Amino acid sequence: SKENTTSVTLSLAEIQNIGVKTVKAGGRTIREAFSVSGIIKPLPDEVAVVSGRVSGKVVRIFASPGDSVQKGDALAEIFSPELEQLHTSFQQTKSKIGFLLKEKERAQNLFERKIGTLKEVQQKESDYENGLKEFQGLTDQIHALGLKEEEPHSHSGSFSTLMLRSPLKGIVMERNATIGESFSGEKPLFRIANISRVIAEGDAFEDKLPLLKKGKEVWVRTDTYPDKTFTGKISYVSYEIDLEKRTVHFWAEINNKILLLRSNMYVNINVVSSQRTVPVALPKEAIFNENGERFVLVQEDHSFEKRAVILGISDDQYAEIQSGVEESEPVVTSGKREIYTRLLMGKNPPPGKE
Repeated sequence: SKENTTSVTLSLAEIQNIGVKTVKAGGRTIREAFSVSGIIKPLPDEVAVVSGRVSGKVVRIFASPGDSVQKGDALAEIFSPELEQLHTSFQQTKSKIGFLLKEKERAQNLFERKIGTLKEVQQKESDYENGLKEFQGLTDQIHALGLKEEEPHSHSGSFSTLMLRSPLKGIVMERNATIGESFSGEKPLFRIANISRVIAEGDAFEDKLPLLKKGKEVWVRTDTYPDKTFTGKISYVSYEIDLEKRTVHFWAEINNKILLLRSNMYVNINVVSSQRTVPVALPKEAIFNENGERFVLVQEDHSFEKRAVILGISDDQYAEIQSGVEESEPVVTSGKREIYTRLLMGKNPPPGKE
């Protein structure tokens, strides 16, 4: 019935100026899905916390929160007397094991010439082995700091300063360092996260577990960007059911190269459960939802008619039309807001134009 519909007629020039585009209503395979609330997080292996590793004082800072950094980029330079002491101990121990090696060889030589005793040989070998262990321990400490034994720790040529570098490409999410601040080696100074790919974490009731398969397609929507859909695939499903909530935790990896999705953002995760072909469907962008009323604009020549529609199932792109539009009828997708404004103006003409 068209008794309650309203229409507006536009000239060809008006239609062209608006840039009207239409799509024909028709059959479509729609992916049915169930939706759960979720939250955006960085991938677990794409987050790094950078600490000073030794106690010291911050002397220079090169990165601020929000900065993009590459792997190996300088974050800060720290001054630490511990480093100078470590390097001094390393050099002293290196010299000492050279001396201990000569002493061991000398004792062996004397013993072979029947001048020295076996006990002296064993003592010198033990001294040398202990020296080697001490040297290896100091070498390991230097390597653990990302340093090389024979190189100064900074561009200034000093062995008492250490350059902190980013271990991965990403964004500086947190900086807990200020110039002149003293800190312990355990204090986290920077947190770096690569969010070009993120995970959407959610919890589904256990009856949905058969549908939560690795590789299953999902789409994610957020109120922050109501017109955008983000797609991804399930990459993790927990092997535990929450005892109280009776839910299973899962997450899906989402491409986020343009960095619209932010850590801790709330989203809706839609998991595909089945596919069904319907006789009449339209793209979601063709459908108005004004104060709970759903309708479309159907074009016939230069006339555009407002039609109420009843929707059936839908996915991230298409919605089933159960009534209101017939197959092959052209429905406005682009320029619909401008046409609807003209239609409203026609219903409420300016004073004196009635």
